[in-house]
Amino acid sequence: MADDEPTPAPDPTPDTHEPETPQVGQGVFMGRIDSNQIEIQITKYPLAFAISEELKAELNANPDKYAAGSLVEFGYIENPADAPYTVTVTWMNVKEQSTE
Repeated sequence: MADDEPTPAPDPTPDTHEPETPQVGQGVFMGRIDSNQIEIQITKYPLAFAISEELKAELNANPDKYAAGSLVEFGYIENPADAPYTVTVTWMNVKEQSTE
């Protein structure tokens, strides 16, 4: 490249991380691990999940609503690879258990 030719500017990397629509899952709420995490049993073993600030406030305001052993439906998002947690639960509702 000759000295009098302008150096091409690098292509800006587009920000491809858009807010995700929460995916939905269900399992048995096992309880809080600490102020930032909960445990939900989805298969044979419980898994730890980070919780959003909104869910943290909901759990703090209504601690009796989410009893250990309750069947719950929850929304979650997968975090970027560099995030401290793989998945964050954004909402959770206790499901009514059938009496069949």
